[in-house]
Amino acid sequence: MGRYRVIGRMFRREENAQVCLLELAQDIDYALIPKEIPGKGEPWRVVVNPRNSDGEFLNRLNHFLEEERWTVSDMNRVLRSDINCLAPRVVISPDFWIWAQNLGAVVQPLLEQMLFRELRVFSGNTVSVPGALAFEAWLEHTTEVLQMWQVPEREKRRRLMECLRGPALQVVSGLRAHNAAITVKECLAAVQQVFGHVESRKITHVKFCKASQEVGEKVSSFVVRLEPLLQKAIAKNAVSRRKVNQTSLKQVLNGANLPDKLRDRLKLMRQWRKPPGFLALVKLLREEE
Repeated sequence: MGRYRVIGRMFRREENAQVCLLELAQDIDYALIPKEIPGKGEPWRVVVNPRNSDGEFLNRLNHFLEEERWTVSDMNRVLRSDINCLAPRVVISPDFWIWAQNLGAVVQPLLEQMLFRELRVFSGNTVSVPGALAFEAWLEHTTEVLQMWQVPEREKRRRLMECLRGPALQVVSGLRAHNAAITVKECLAAVQQVFGHVESRKITHVKFCKASQEVGEKVSSFVVRLEPLLQKAIAKNAVSRRKVNQTSLKQVLNGANLPDKLRDRLKLMRQWRKPPGFLALVKLLREEE
């Protein structure tokens, strides 16, 4: 099927299966797509959704919300509004309300499915708990879902607590006992510190120094991919915070395939000790691309 991008993933309890939504990079003949793809254990069932359907509709909806600076909550409020609640001088045609009601009937179930996906269980026990994920997979899933939920911080924290078991629950409960207003982000950081994979200072530094531009990857994309590695190295004191821009630029020069003119320009910045920051560097590279 060629190159693809993972749009999202979720666990469907009714089917007891993990579901992934993929976007293909190019047009293909849908008749040639297999009904199943071999995987670990049972094969993955393939469900094809041709263009000009839900995907395109969601893109248009997201674009509309961004342009109008609306949230999903605003959309729900409008779709549920009664015409009698409008200001007396505001006149809206009946056709609009028919359209809004039809749109609400279609969008509401989809929005609820997107925004209130169930969090998976994590315990931190060496013995697996039914329905629990390995830590890295759980953290990725939980972070993604919590970012999508447009609910108050208190509600996010409550739902996070509900998905924790055993030692993991004890860790977060202990933190809440000392600070009732602790954020979800702080809770996840604490769980990661206790149960996540711990890399040594040396390994973190080596990973950063060995990072290089991949085949077909833009230089700006490489810089974006390099940034988390740099931040990890800083957190481990493997890289000085005072020299963060200088260090980042040095690794870009070492690991990226740059045009001669651009390379000379970046070298001069480094020699003059005026390396650009992360955002400035990405902007510069994108302008060159």
